[in-house]
Amino acid sequence: MIRGRIRLVDPADRRRVTGTYGWSESAADDAVERARRAFASWSGLTLARRIEILRRFRRVLAGRAGDLAEQITRDTGKAITEAREEAALLLSKIDITIEHGAREIARIDAGPSAYGLFRPYGVAAVLGPFNFPLHLAHGHIIPALAAGNTVVFKPSDKACGAGALYARCVRAANLPPGVFNLVQGPGSIGARLAAHPDVPLVMFTGSYRVGRDLKRRTLNQPDKVLALEMGGKNAAIICADADLAGAAAECARSAYATAGQRCTSTSRIFAHPRVIDEFCKKFSAAVRALRVGDPRDPGVFCGPLITEEAVRRAEIALREARRLGGEPILAGGRIVPFHGNFVALSAHRFSTYPGAHRYTTEELFVPETGIYPARDPDEAIELAESVDYSLALSVFTRRRSNFDRVLARSTHGVVNWNIGTIGASGRLPFGGRKRSGNARPAGLYAIRNCVYPAAVRVK
Repeated sequence: MIRGRIRLVDPADRRRVTGTYGWSESAADDAVERARRAFASWSGLTLARRIEILRRFRRVLAGRAGDLAEQITRDTGKAITEAREEAALLLSKIDITIEHGAREIARIDAGPSAYGLFRPYGVAAVLGPFNFPLHLAHGHIIPALAAGNTVVFKPSDKACGAGALYARCVRAANLPPGVFNLVQGPGSIGARLAAHPDVPLVMFTGSYRVGRDLKRRTLNQPDKVLALEMGGKNAAIICADADLAGAAAECARSAYATAGQRCTSTSRIFAHPRVIDEFCKKFSAAVRALRVGDPRDPGVFCGPLITEEAVRRAEIALREARRLGGEPILAGGRIVPFHGNFVALSAHRFSTYPGAHRYTTEELFVPETGIYPARDPDEAIELAESVDYSLALSVFTRRRSNFDRVLARSTHGVVNWNIGTIGASGRLPFGGRKRSGNARPAGLYAIRNCVYPAAVRVK
């Protein structure tokens, strides 16, 4: 069996090693077997009993919120204020699952002699990303457990420490043995879990490239549920009547939170020609007010990128923007004095939309955005829809009719009026189409991924 070790360094200071984590293929297989054996007893509990245990887990997470936030920052370089928000979201996900999610799997009465019920699949593999190393995985883990599945969780190989601390919290909550299992490892271990014949349910958050590979590896298992939550090439539309100051502030926040490393980050802004000059001025001013620096400083808006490779990706994006005719209104580039993966926030203005290029169509996952003219909402939504992603879209206008025109033509899973592209309500579904996912949304509907229906008739 293949085995190895993952050595993590602090993204904010590459001279500092933050942890070493062992992994092996046999450990992944053993975790699946433990989860398989625990399934019958866990799914045999009443929903009320499972909820009681999840409430106990919630109390542990609440007590370790500070430690969880610090570990997230240590692993990923995420600003500590944002990491604290992520730790708080772990609690609200349990609350929403208990309060609302359980209703999604309630028994269906169809008269005196027929009813429907929902059954758990068995072992659920949850494959997490680095940018929200706990929140996004937790958003699948909790519904899976509530529905009666057992879980094997593989965190991102860039956030092993956060995953390990989460697992310690599970142990402190005294979940029955085998119900939750942690597996560390590189992407090959995630692929092994996804293709495992004893894993009927896979929930993945990450890039389109990896999601496509998982799809390919599971083609011969058509009964396997593969819930893919992937990337975005998200747009904001600035109409002629928009509140430009408010739009600029929202777009700045949405383009650069988590250093641009969110699936919902604003990557493209389409502004009406009559207001594009003024919008660019206000946008530049809003961005310059955002501090990039030590993520442990509570006054910092965003920290470093996750890896040196990501820094190189940011540099390539800047060169591509300028090659396509973009004028830098925020120059960007590597921040040299730091020993971490820091880049300055950047944006480029274009006189016309340059068409389909990697810069305009692919998810960059760096703090860079392009600003383009669009003569009306119809042209703006046509350009927004012209790419192979369909996750988040924002429209800034004072007129409801403008918003409704865009909404009617949008295929995006998250559409906002005068709110930036990042963030979402946990009481609504979350997900996108095309390369953004396979319409198995997270958020409120996550629990629907975790069960299958059975129709019962009696005589």
